Amino acid sequence: MPHASKLSKHHFAIFIAVVLALLATQAQQPSSTLAADTSGWTSLFQGTSLDGWDGRADVWKVEDGAITGEVAAGPSSVTDTTYIFWKGGKPSDFDFKADVKTTGAFVNTGLVYRGYVVSPPAARGGSPPSANGAYKLGGPQLDFDAADRYCGQYFEIATGRGLLARRGQIVEVRAGAKPALVGSLGDDKTMSSYVKPGDWNQLRVIAHGNTIVHMINGRVVAVLIDEDTDHLRSDGLLAFQLEGAGKVQFRNIWLKTD
Repeated sequence: MPHASKLSKHHFAIFIAVVLALLATQAQQPSSTLAADTSGWTSLFQGTSLDGWDGRADVWKVEDGAITGEVAAGPSSVTDTTYIFWKGGKPSDFDFKADVKTTGAFVNTGLVYRGYVVSPPAARGGSPPSANGAYKLGGPQLDFDAADRYCGQYFEIATGRGLLARRGQIVEVRAGAKPALVGSLGDDKTMSSYVKPGDWNQLRVIAHGNTIVHMINGRVVAVLIDEDTDHLRSDGLLAFQLEGAGKVQFRNIWLKTD
Protein backbone atom coordinates (compact mmCIF):
# COMPACT_ATOMS: atom_id res chain seq x y z
CA MET A 1 0.00 0.00 0.00
CA PRO A 2 1.47 3.41 -0.92
CA HIS A 3 2.66 5.83 1.72
CA ALA A 4 0.34 8.86 2.04
CA SER A 5 3.18 11.37 1.83
CA LYS A 6 3.84 10.43 -1.80
CA LEU A 7 0.35 11.42 -2.97
CA SER A 8 -1.81 14.48 -2.53
CA LYS A 9 -4.44 13.96 0.15
CA HIS A 10 -7.19 14.25 -2.49
CA HIS A 11 -5.82 11.62 -4.84
CA PHE A 12 -4.72 9.34 -2.02
CA ALA A 13 -8.28 9.35 -0.68
CA ILE A 14 -9.70 8.52 -4.11
CA PHE A 15 -7.16 5.76 -4.57
CA ILE A 16 -7.86 4.17 -1.19
CA ALA A 17 -11.62 4.32 -1.74
CA VAL A 18 -11.43 2.75 -5.21
CA VAL A 19 -8.99 -0.01 -4.34
CA LEU A 20 -10.64 -0.99 -1.06
CA ALA A 21 -14.04 -1.12 -2.74
CA LEU A 22 -12.70 -3.31 -5.52
CA LEU A 23 -10.83 -5.59 -3.17
CA ALA A 24 -14.01 -6.04 -1.15
CA THR A 25 -15.95 -6.80 -4.34
CA GLN A 26 -13.48 -9.36 -5.64
CA ALA A 27 -13.43 -11.14 -2.29
CA GLN A 28 -17.16 -11.74 -2.60
CA GLN A 29 -17.25 -13.22 -6.08
CA PRO A 30 -15.48 -16.23 -7.59
CA SER A 31 -12.95 -15.38 -10.27
CA SER A 32 -14.16 -18.20 -12.54
CA THR A 33 -17.79 -17.07 -12.90
CA LEU A 34 -18.77 -13.42 -12.53
CA ALA A 35 -22.36 -12.46 -11.88
CA ALA A 36 -23.90 -10.36 -14.68
CA ASP A 37 -25.06 -7.34 -12.67
CA THR A 38 -26.22 -4.93 -15.38
CA SER A 39 -27.99 -2.38 -13.21
CA GLY A 40 -26.83 1.08 -14.30
CA TRP A 41 -24.79 -0.32 -17.21
CA THR A 42 -25.20 0.25 -20.96
CA SER A 43 -24.64 -2.63 -23.37
CA LEU A 44 -22.33 -1.65 -26.25
CA PHE A 45 -22.89 -4.80 -28.34
CA GLN A 46 -26.07 -6.71 -29.07
CA GLY A 47 -24.43 -9.88 -30.40
CA THR A 48 -25.71 -9.80 -33.97
CA SER A 49 -23.98 -6.99 -35.91
CA LEU A 50 -21.18 -4.45 -35.73
CA ASP A 51 -23.62 -1.54 -35.59
CA GLY A 52 -22.05 1.16 -33.44
CA TRP A 53 -18.50 -0.12 -34.07
CA ASP A 54 -15.90 0.77 -36.69
CA GLY A 55 -13.02 -1.43 -37.79
CA ARG A 56 -11.46 -2.99 -40.89
CA ALA A 57 -14.03 -5.10 -42.71
CA ASP A 58 -11.37 -7.65 -43.69
CA VAL A 59 -10.49 -8.20 -40.02
CA TRP A 60 -13.60 -7.74 -37.88
CA LYS A 61 -16.94 -9.54 -37.98
CA VAL A 62 -19.56 -11.08 -35.69
CA GLU A 63 -19.05 -14.77 -35.01
CA ASP A 64 -20.82 -16.90 -32.39
CA GLY A 65 -22.39 -13.80 -30.86
CA ALA A 66 -19.03 -12.08 -30.34
CA ILE A 67 -17.07 -9.26 -31.97
CA THR A 68 -14.36 -11.27 -33.69
CA GLY A 69 -11.06 -10.12 -35.18
CA GLU A 70 -8.90 -12.57 -37.09
CA VAL A 71 -5.62 -12.44 -38.99
CA ALA A 72 -4.38 -15.60 -40.69
CA ALA A 73 -0.83 -16.82 -40.19
CA GLY A 74 1.57 -16.29 -43.08
CA PRO A 75 1.50 -13.54 -45.74
CA SER A 76 -1.34 -11.15 -45.04
CA SER A 77 -2.56 -7.69 -45.99
CA VAL A 78 -2.81 -7.01 -42.26
CA THR A 79 0.78 -6.36 -41.27
CA ASP A 80 0.22 -3.86 -38.48
CA THR A 81 -1.72 -3.68 -35.24
CA THR A 82 -5.34 -2.79 -35.94
CA TYR A 83 -8.34 -1.79 -33.83
CA ILE A 84 -12.11 -1.69 -33.76
CA PHE A 85 -13.59 1.21 -31.82
CA TRP A 86 -16.97 2.13 -30.38
CA LYS A 87 -18.59 5.09 -32.17
CA GLY A 88 -20.91 6.06 -29.33
CA GLY A 89 -18.76 8.67 -27.62
CA LYS A 90 -15.54 9.47 -25.78
CA PRO A 91 -16.09 8.66 -22.10
CA SER A 92 -14.11 10.43 -19.40
CA ASP A 93 -14.78 8.78 -16.02
CA PHE A 94 -16.19 5.30 -16.54
CA ASP A 95 -16.33 1.60 -15.77
CA PHE A 96 -15.76 -0.51 -18.92
CA LYS A 97 -15.77 -4.29 -19.06
CA ALA A 98 -15.83 -7.05 -21.67
CA ASP A 99 -15.21 -10.78 -21.92
CA VAL A 100 -12.32 -11.78 -24.20
CA LYS A 101 -11.05 -15.05 -25.64
CA THR A 102 -7.93 -15.55 -27.75
CA THR A 103 -7.05 -18.28 -30.25
CA GLY A 104 -3.45 -18.60 -31.41
CA ALA A 105 -0.22 -18.77 -29.46
CA PHE A 106 1.10 -15.34 -30.41
CA VAL A 107 -1.96 -13.12 -30.65
CA ASN A 108 -2.07 -9.99 -28.53
CA THR A 109 -5.08 -7.84 -27.68
CA GLY A 110 -6.51 -5.57 -25.02
CA LEU A 111 -8.93 -2.82 -24.06
CA VAL A 112 -7.98 0.63 -25.30
CA TYR A 113 -9.61 3.59 -23.54
CA ARG A 114 -9.30 7.39 -23.65
CA GLY A 115 -7.87 6.63 -27.07
CA TYR A 116 -7.35 8.73 -30.20
CA VAL A 117 -6.74 8.15 -33.91
CA VAL A 118 -3.08 8.24 -34.93
CA SER A 119 -2.38 9.72 -38.37
CA PRO A 120 -0.65 7.11 -40.56
CA PRO A 121 2.93 7.93 -41.62
CA ALA A 122 3.48 9.08 -45.16
CA ALA A 123 4.16 6.27 -47.63
CA ARG A 124 7.80 5.87 -48.68
CA GLY A 125 9.32 4.96 -52.00
CA GLY A 126 6.02 4.65 -53.79
CA SER A 127 4.63 2.18 -51.26
CA PRO A 128 0.85 2.27 -50.84
CA PRO A 129 -0.46 3.88 -47.63
CA SER A 130 -1.31 1.64 -44.70
CA ALA A 131 -4.71 -0.02 -45.01
CA ASN A 132 -5.21 0.66 -41.31
CA GLY A 133 -5.98 4.31 -42.00
CA ALA A 134 -8.34 5.47 -39.26
CA TYR A 135 -7.93 2.17 -37.42
CA LYS A 136 -4.55 2.97 -35.93
CA LEU A 137 -5.06 4.24 -32.39
CA GLY A 138 -3.01 5.61 -29.53
CA GLY A 139 -3.72 5.83 -25.82
CA PRO A 140 -3.84 3.73 -22.65
CA GLN A 141 -4.48 -0.01 -22.81
CA LEU A 142 -5.21 -2.94 -20.53
CA ASP A 143 -2.97 -5.50 -22.20
CA PHE A 144 -3.97 -9.13 -22.76
CA ASP A 145 -1.90 -11.70 -24.65
CA ALA A 146 -2.29 -15.41 -25.38
CA ALA A 147 1.12 -16.19 -23.91
CA ASP A 148 0.13 -14.49 -20.62
CA ARG A 149 3.26 -12.42 -20.35
CA TYR A 150 1.57 -9.04 -20.08
CA CYS A 151 -2.04 -9.70 -19.09
CA GLY A 152 -3.39 -6.79 -17.06
CA GLN A 153 -0.50 -4.37 -17.37
CA TYR A 154 -0.95 -0.66 -18.14
CA PHE A 155 0.65 0.19 -21.48
CA GLU A 156 0.31 3.36 -23.54
CA ILE A 157 0.32 3.14 -27.32
CA ALA A 158 1.95 5.88 -29.42
CA THR A 159 2.20 8.37 -26.54
CA GLY A 160 5.94 8.02 -25.90
CA ARG A 161 5.37 6.72 -22.35
CA GLY A 162 4.94 2.99 -23.09
CA LEU A 163 4.81 0.61 -20.14
CA LEU A 164 3.88 2.42 -16.93
CA ALA A 165 2.56 -0.30 -14.60
CA ARG A 166 3.27 -4.00 -14.78
CA ARG A 167 0.64 -6.38 -13.47
CA GLY A 168 0.74 -6.54 -9.71
CA GLN A 169 1.97 -2.96 -9.40
CA ILE A 170 0.50 0.25 -7.98
CA VAL A 171 2.37 3.06 -9.73
CA GLU A 172 2.41 6.84 -9.54
CA VAL A 173 3.59 8.89 -12.53
CA ARG A 174 4.76 12.50 -12.42
CA ALA A 175 5.97 14.78 -15.21
CA GLY A 176 9.67 14.41 -15.96
CA ALA A 177 10.13 11.51 -13.54
CA LYS A 178 10.28 7.75 -13.88
CA PRO A 179 7.18 5.81 -12.81
CA ALA A 180 7.33 5.25 -9.04
CA LEU A 181 6.25 1.96 -7.52
CA VAL A 182 4.18 2.86 -4.45
CA GLY A 183 2.53 -0.47 -3.68
CA SER A 184 1.99 -4.09 -4.68
CA LEU A 185 -1.08 -6.18 -5.44
CA GLY A 186 0.87 -9.43 -5.60
CA ASP A 187 3.68 -11.08 -7.53
CA ASP A 188 3.60 -12.01 -11.21
CA LYS A 189 2.75 -15.64 -10.49
CA THR A 190 -0.29 -14.59 -8.46
CA MET A 191 -1.46 -12.22 -11.19
CA SER A 192 -1.04 -14.96 -13.81
CA SER A 193 -3.19 -17.33 -11.75
CA TYR A 194 -6.22 -15.08 -12.41
CA VAL A 195 -6.00 -15.70 -16.18
CA LYS A 196 -7.82 -18.62 -17.85
CA PRO A 197 -5.75 -19.49 -20.96
CA GLY A 198 -7.81 -20.29 -24.04
CA ASP A 199 -11.07 -19.51 -22.24
CA TRP A 200 -13.24 -16.45 -21.70
CA ASN A 201 -11.75 -13.83 -19.36
CA GLN A 202 -13.45 -10.68 -18.12
CA LEU A 203 -11.34 -7.54 -18.55
CA ARG A 204 -12.36 -4.40 -16.70
CA VAL A 205 -11.09 -0.82 -16.54
CA ILE A 206 -12.26 1.74 -13.99
CA ALA A 207 -11.13 5.29 -14.73
CA HIS A 208 -11.78 8.12 -12.27
CA GLY A 209 -9.88 11.30 -13.01
CA ASN A 210 -6.20 10.43 -12.88
CA THR A 211 -6.72 7.08 -11.12
CA ILE A 212 -6.93 3.96 -13.31
CA VAL A 213 -7.71 0.44 -12.08
CA HIS A 214 -7.25 -2.70 -14.21
CA MET A 215 -9.03 -5.94 -13.35
CA ILE A 216 -9.09 -9.50 -14.74
CA ASN A 217 -11.84 -11.92 -13.72
CA GLY A 218 -12.82 -9.79 -10.74
CA ARG A 219 -9.26 -9.31 -9.45
CA VAL A 220 -7.40 -6.01 -9.31
CA VAL A 221 -4.16 -6.50 -11.27
CA ALA A 222 -2.75 -2.99 -11.79
CA VAL A 223 -3.36 0.58 -10.58
CA LEU A 224 -1.99 3.83 -12.00
CA ILE A 225 -2.16 7.28 -10.39
CA ASP A 226 -1.23 9.70 -13.17
CA GLU A 227 0.01 13.10 -11.98
CA ASP A 228 1.63 13.90 -15.35
CA THR A 229 -0.81 16.53 -16.64
CA ASP A 230 1.19 16.91 -19.86
CA HIS A 231 0.22 13.37 -20.89
CA LEU A 232 -2.90 12.52 -18.91
CA ARG A 233 -5.90 12.21 -21.23
CA SER A 234 -9.26 13.12 -19.76
CA ASP A 235 -11.39 11.28 -22.32
CA GLY A 236 -11.25 9.38 -25.61
CA LEU A 237 -12.26 6.37 -27.65
CA LEU A 238 -13.00 2.86 -26.40
CA ALA A 239 -11.55 0.13 -28.61
CA PHE A 240 -10.29 -3.44 -28.92
CA GLN A 241 -6.88 -4.30 -30.32
CA LEU A 242 -5.64 -7.11 -32.56
CA GLU A 243 -1.92 -7.64 -32.96
CA GLY A 244 -0.31 -10.70 -34.49
CA ALA A 245 -1.74 -13.76 -36.22
CA GLY A 246 -4.72 -15.40 -34.55
CA LYS A 247 -8.23 -14.67 -33.40
CA VAL A 248 -9.69 -12.51 -30.64
CA GLN A 249 -13.33 -12.41 -29.56
CA PHE A 250 -15.26 -10.00 -27.33
CA ARG A 251 -18.72 -10.33 -25.82
CA ASN A 252 -20.70 -9.02 -22.81
CA ILE A 253 -19.44 -5.49 -23.46
CA TRP A 254 -20.72 -3.02 -20.88
CA LEU A 255 -20.12 0.63 -20.00
CA LYS A 256 -21.07 2.68 -16.95
CA THR A 257 -20.31 6.42 -16.86
CA ASP A 258 -20.34 8.87 -13.98
